Amino acid sequence: PAEGYADNGMSNETVNRWFQYFRYICNADINERQAKIGGEGKIVEMDESMFGKMKYGKGDPTKRRRTWVFAGKCRETGEVFVRICPFNKRTKNILWPIVQENVVRGTMLYTDGWRAYRKLPTLGYLHRWVDHSKYYVDPTDRTLHTNGIEGLWRVIKRWLPQSGRYNLEQYLNLFLWFHDQKMSEQDTFWSLCLSARTTARICIVPDVEGINLEEENEYDEENDNIEDEESSDEETDDEEDEMVFSCPWCHRMYDTRAEVVLHIAGCSSK
Repeated sequence: PAEGYADNGMSNETVNRWFQYFRYICNADINERQAKIGGEGKIVEMDESMFGKMKYGKGDPTKRRRTWVFAGKCRETGEVFVRICPFNKRTKNILWPIVQENVVRGTMLYTDGWRAYRKLPTLGYLHRWVDHSKYYVDPTDRTLHTNGIEGLWRVIKRWLPQSGRYNLEQYLNLFLWFHDQKMSEQDTFWSLCLSARTTARICIVPDVEGINLEEENEYDEENDNIEDEESSDEETDDEEDEMVFSCPWCHRMYDTRAEVVLHIAGCSSK
């Protein structure tokens, strides 16, 4: 809301900073876990699309983000990859390395008639294509089309922010993270909590009037429901002494709470 989050004592700026932190966590997580898609006997539809086109041809093209994005979607598993084209080009030298990095060799690739795809079999892939200047579904084989990836473009473009400046690559990775959670039937909230826990031991929440610290209790994943009978208050005191405080933006580590509070006040990564 425009008036901020007064009930929680947080301004819009504070909330935006937390969202930046959450996007950072999701980006780091998807970059570590994403693997190649496709495989023998599977079909991957691929296509490239321009992001930042003028709606109905209106507006100043020099003020629009015009970026080529390349993506693929596996028909059988629903897995996807989305990559920004380096140097904002979609030539053979640009697209081929992306294909090799994200698609298992031996996969059947379905594309349109763009000439950069014509010699993909030389890389060890199977390849069929449909001429979009004539039709979108091959009349001799109704399974030969790229409707899956075309539909993915519509989903991604509706999902992205509709106005303002933003980091396109970061938001594309964020889309991939949510898509991956959906495909694996994971709860996005708890997945985010788990990623945040592994990123920073102590969550620090700055508010409008100052900086408040909210500490998360840590637990052992293997014994998160059972406490050792031999544990004592003395062990708890020792654990508190060993706590490490970290900045939620630059993740620099400090030994005391006072040090990290002083650092956050002037952190350049906010």
